[in-house]
Amino acid sequence: MIYHIIVNPIAGRKKKKTSLNFFQEYILKNDLHGKIYFSKDEGDPKKLASSIEKNNPNGGVIVVCGGDGTLNEVINGINDLSKWTFGILPLGSGNDYASKLNIPTKNLKDAFDVILNSIPKQLDYVMVNDMRCLNIAGTGVDIDILLRFEKYKKLHGSFRYLVATLVSLFKYKGVNYKVILDDKKIIVGQPFITAVCNGSQFGGGIKICTPACVDDGKLDFIFIKNLNKFKIPFLLPRLLKGTIHKCNENIYQHYLCEKVVIELEDETDFYIEIDGFIVKGNKFTFNIVKKGIKFFF
Repeated sequence: MIYHIIVNPIAGRKKKKTSLNFFQEYILKNDLHGKIYFSKDEGDPKKLASSIEKNNPNGGVIVVCGGDGTLNEVINGINDLSKWTFGILPLGSGNDYASKLNIPTKNLKDAFDVILNSIPKQLDYVMVNDMRCLNIAGTGVDIDILLRFEKYKKLHGSFRYLVATLVSLFKYKGVNYKVILDDKKIIVGQPFITAVCNGSQFGGGIKICTPACVDDGKLDFIFIKNLNKFKIPFLLPRLLKGTIHKCNENIYQHYLCEKVVIELEDETDFYIEIDGFIVKGNKFTFNIVKKGIKFFF
């Protein structure tokens, strides 16, 4: 078996680059047949994954060394997911999907050991129009957070997310959305956050939907109403501790479904984030793909 290892050496904007020696030593020590591919720019992981698939039509194993964004690029670079099994070596700013799968996020060796010693399992993912999403997609204050995150380039890791989050929580102004669940239930309102979840958290630890399950065949749709700014300091600890879902429905609404459609009431363009990537459009359709991808964890 060949382990195709796609490495984003500057994931998380860390100054220290991931060492080629680590992968070479680990591969030799464990007597593995591995190939290592380093990305240089955004978009490279997707191109590398596509090239690997083209050169290996029977599939195999792809190990992604990076964060949620690198992982998203890789799975969107593969045409036929059924032939591939994926592993994660978390090296991103947030590593939210890896955290959901309880993959060690502090030590690459421990994460690699998980890949070698576990049995792969079939998990769900989300199709957002024509783009795959593993963790969470949504709009609202999280878009504002991501835009600020990109501005704060001197900060790193989870602290960078935390600063961006705190600023956005107090400055965000909402807009009116129309949401349709399973072609039936319609929700109209101005949310603080609206999210379609396969995973539980985003932004390096903001636990928006602790009950979400990656293999239950359901989307968890979250609608948090736009809040009085004076209430935000009391709700922030709940987001960080993962207890926001215990708030009453006047604040937090949670629905299980298989399809979500989100658009603005005036049908103009708006932004959503998909595993940390910002995408623009005037209508987004989210569908669950049951047991559509295989992971070691």
